[in-house]
Amino acid sequence: MERRNVNGAAVRAIREALGHPGSQFATKATMSHALLCNVEAGRRQPSVDAAARIVAHLGVDATAITYPVVTAPTAGRRINGATVRALREALQVPGGEFAGRIQISHAYLTNVEAGRKQPSAAVIRRIADELGVPLAAITYPVLSDRSEDVA
Repeated sequence: MERRNVNGAAVRAIREALGHPGSQFATKATMSHALLCNVEAGRRQPSVDAAARIVAHLGVDATAITYPVVTAPTAGRRINGATVRALREALQVPGGEFAGRIQISHAYLTNVEAGRKQPSAAVIRRIADELGVPLAAITYPVLSDRSEDVA
């Protein structure tokens, strides 16, 4: 089974886009507000059960708020298309309209949201700007598999 981490910035961005105050959301997800704050700030990873409750109360697929732990020859960041789709849908913006706003084709946006394409840094920035979220909310880290890059 693939190991995945929760992207706290994505949790916060989706929760806020849906209009859920943090304290009320924490109560509904049966967790402390402090835990939710720490998850959203990236200071803590929730338990599998807590992550499942977050997913259930956001009403999104788990891939919208998690990312695989990935290694590659060089470190960097990749976009999480499921997060982009969840945020776009929470904002009630049709795909074609959103694609036009960020100057890409609707077909390309569909491929990004499905995880089939990784857009350029410029496109990722336009997506984040249009969604009104920080880059960390829609991207995840790719860890370097080069031993000299590991601290």
